Amino acid sequence: MKIKQKVFSGIGLLFLMIALLTIVSITFVHKLSNETKNILVANYNTLDYSRNMLMSLNNGIVQPKEQKIFELNLKQQQITLLK
Repeated sequence: MKIKQKVFSGIGLLFLMIALLTIVSITFVHKLSNETKNILVANYNTLDYSRNMLMSLNNGIVQPKEQKIFELNLKQQQITLLK
């Protein structure tokens, strides 16, 4: 094998490795982005459920209507945690 062929094959191998790493990196970044979106949605839901439970506590939890609101939001939060 001539030196020219060795250099070209070495550069070709390096190019293929860089291309492979680029593809793997793009895949992982895309996957991480989707997981981040799911986490943000779950956090927003948790804040909403917590706010509704706090409002029902402040409005007087002894009232049946407020108890139902509290229990509904608590169940929804528990379902969200199980997903």
